[in-house]
Amino acid sequence: MVSVEPLSLLTSDGLRLPATLYRAPSPRAVVVLAGGTGIPHGFYRHFARGLSEHGLTVLSFDYRGLAHTGVPLRMADWGRRDLDAALQQGSALAGALPLLFVGHSVGGQLFGLAEHASHVRAALLIASQSGYWRLWPGGWCWRRWLDWHLIMPLAIRFTGTLPGALMGGATLPGGIAREWVRWCRSPHYLCEQDGTPMRDHFARLRLPMRFYHITDDDAVAPLAAVRALMEFYPVAGKELRQWSPAQWGVKTLGHVGVFRPAASAAWGEIAGWLLGQIPVTTRCMAENRMAEAHTGFDIYT
Repeated sequence: MVSVEPLSLLTSDGLRLPATLYRAPSPRAVVVLAGGTGIPHGFYRHFARGLSEHGLTVLSFDYRGLAHTGVPLRMADWGRRDLDAALQQGSALAGALPLLFVGHSVGGQLFGLAEHASHVRAALLIASQSGYWRLWPGGWCWRRWLDWHLIMPLAIRFTGTLPGALMGGATLPGGIAREWVRWCRSPHYLCEQDGTPMRDHFARLRLPMRFYHITDDDAVAPLAAVRALMEFYPVAGKELRQWSPAQWGVKTLGHVGVFRPAASAAWGEIAGWLLGQIPVTTRCMAENRMAEAHTGFDIYT
């Protein structure tokens, strides 16, 4: 049976972040799960349990937000500090087991900002994309222009935050929201205030990576934006897979539907790919240690 344990992560700048560990009964690997913008990590509980039932212990967590006062808040710190703390904790929990990564939306964008991303054996990104507004198709392009040049900046100016009602998630602090707006207006997306691209550790990651594009997610993660994010990881072994709702017997997937129980048929493929990236010799050695301790279509780039 999967056991669920609340945890607290300590970041390098001293913040405490809520987290949850879904411990598989006979784990073959540990997965750090990084969620999307404004989505509490509890939303992924069914998905995390599903992966755990396939032999993957899962660590999910929340990024810093409105609960953290008295410190400057930047979205970049979600990757450089928060995700990095989760990867460090995941590595400690894994021990002899491989460390794997699943990122949804911004979680996949920030992966290369975390120093400890180099500890990960394989990464799978779902609906993760560059947020640059010109990458959206047709009328969505101009809707994104309005979002990042007018609607979002005005909301931040008058409320000091980015209200959750505008984005369908939790309210974001002003500092984080302002950096996100600046990113989405830049062709580089992740960038410093002077426009310099943030590419901290992206070029160090030579691991296998699978990217999922959802065919009915043009509003949030269209194909061109997913492909653009793939270029952030220049030396990784990259694979792009597209999913449609019909493949899993649901009417819609959109940006978050993959993580709902209605789409649980897809979780086996995700778990299977992650476990398939572990070299057989490493997997067998890890399983032996644990035993002793316990007596679509593909597009390649």
